[in-house]
Amino acid sequence: MTPRLAVPADFPVVLALNEGSVHFLSPLTPERLARLHEEAALHLVIELAGEVVAFLLAFREGANYDSVNYQWFSRRYASFLYIDRVVVSPNARGSGAGALLYRRAFAHAAKSDVPWITCEFDVDPPNPASEAFHQKFGFRELGRQLVADGKKLVSLQGAAVSSAMCK
Repeated sequence: MTPRLAVPADFPVVLALNEGSVHFLSPLTPERLARLHEEAALHLVIELAGEVVAFLLAFREGANYDSVNYQWFSRRYASFLYIDRVVVSPNARGSGAGALLYRRAFAHAAKSDVPWITCEFDVDPPNPASEAFHQKFGFRELGRQLVADGKKLVSLQGAAVSSAMCK
């Protein structure tokens, strides 16, 4: 598995991966992805056998990003790296791709002296796989909010950045 920075040539695969998990994520158009890519502090992909099989998109405080979850963290924390979305293709699940992306995000935050990694996951409807994954990285709930016109309840999560999470 080879992690690297995303480039515009990766966008069609990123859009397809996002669409495959859109029940957990917000939808993306090509135009929105291009804007988010430009605004992102970190946009990574993982290649396996020459094929992009996973991606992570994250933002620092001060980004021009309209996500209600990102804005929740912006109102409360002076410095953070917000993981907006991470998707691993079905054929690469269980390969460690998600964990590798998170370790890279923690390393990026540590290098940038960012004290917090933040994110959210659905609790209603539940996403137990995401909850278990985030617990392994030391995330804890900082709050909850309704999103998607009240159709989803998310758990807003944070984890302190430590060098142990980077390995």
